[in-house]
Amino acid sequence: MNNRIRHALFVALVLLLTGLSMFLPAQEGNKEETQVFNMRYESWRACRPGDLVVYKISGGEGQPDRLEIKVLEHSLDEIKYQTSAFGGGRLIEEKTLDIKLKELNRYLYPLELKKQGIEFSNVRETFQGTLYSCQRFQYQDGSVEIITDKIPAGALLRKIDSQGKIIQDLVEFKEGRQSASTISAIKEQVIKPEHFGRTATTVSELMSSMKKDKEQEALAGKRGKGVFIGNVGKQPVDAVKAAGFMEEVELQRGVPTDKFYKDAAVLLFGFNWPKASAEYHVIETFEPARSASPPVPKKVNVEFAEFYPPREDKKRGKDMGKGLFILSYDDIVTSAKISLGSAPYPDMKSFELPTEAVTVIPGTINCLHIRLAISNPLQKVKKDENSQIVTLTDRKIDYWIGNVKDCNVVVKKIETEKEKITHTSLEDTGEALSEAESTKTKKWTLVDFQPPQ
Repeated sequence: MNNRIRHALFVALVLLLTGLSMFLPAQEGNKEETQVFNMRYESWRACRPGDLVVYKISGGEGQPDRLEIKVLEHSLDEIKYQTSAFGGGRLIEEKTLDIKLKELNRYLYPLELKKQGIEFSNVRETFQGTLYSCQRFQYQDGSVEIITDKIPAGALLRKIDSQGKIIQDLVEFKEGRQSASTISAIKEQVIKPEHFGRTATTVSELMSSMKKDKEQEALAGKRGKGVFIGNVGKQPVDAVKAAGFMEEVELQRGVPTDKFYKDAAVLLFGFNWPKASAEYHVIETFEPARSASPPVPKKVNVEFAEFYPPREDKKRGKDMGKGLFILSYDDIVTSAKISLGSAPYPDMKSFELPTEAVTVIPGTINCLHIRLAISNPLQKVKKDENSQIVTLTDRKIDYWIGNVKDCNVVVKKIETEKEKITHTSLEDTGEALSEAESTKTKKWTLVDFQPPQ
């Protein structure tokens, strides 16, 4: 009996060890399936006009020996750059090219790269006495690329051929000018004094002045002109003719677009970079006014607190992970966890309108103008014995998205909801007993943005 027990214990121990040996490699495989931020993508995203990289190249006799890459333009999703090849100090070839960020992978999957025959590893390399964190790619033919996001315009530090010869090696890189549209480069806006002897107005004084002026106008029974923070712009002439917001955007020649349509972080919270934060002033108005007292802007702080990578059992492109956002206003703190790659407003259509220069407290920023509008106004019908009440609700959201501190940020957002209530008799005359229209508008204006440190 004892021998049988010993034998059973021995078998159990062997099975346990075998199970562990099978389990441990699987764990290593799971590590490879986790995503890694693509330094090449980050390098292009963060580059600025004027950035310059210079390479020593070795392509054989009679071939160029020097390559310069200079960033010319950087819009929301497209970078234009110029390559200049030199041989013996003489310009041989010069080309202007462009690259679109959406065509680059924002994240890498080492296991997937391995299936493609690419060996990926994290390494450290020294350039001009500085140690950089780098990513190393070894391809099927034996060639190697080493990149780091600290180098602009593609992140390439060194390229090595299959025989181990360095064929492209970084010589130097220079940072270009700070974009004029970034908040850090814009001087604080100074409000000219309206009266002699008055000093420049601060932001808080401007807010107080707006509130005071509107209160005085309300007491006097006057309709105020409406002072808003931010360049709201004039109402287009064609918009007055439109029966609804969909017709309005068509009259304004809005072009259907998918830009940012599935970027839930930008559309819901204003930006999509983890660990970044922003401050907005939000003001909600009603027409006709619900109160004699004018609305007071609220300060809303938004923080992208945490990024959750996509689940490993989902294919890349279908799941971009989740983001945890924290909002704080009026001593109230709320949080929301959202799917980053999903369309937050599937019932609305997206259009691109002409680019605009938007003026906010920090300065003027060139912005892409995106509008979402519902296809048809929502209709609700309520009936009683002799009449019915029909409520039509039309909605649109306008976004002005600009490059702020090298990040795509909503500089201004206006949410507009128009409601029309018609009370109609159900008798033979079918006359309208009453009709009322109201409009609710909520404006978000950027005050400050802090990119991830």
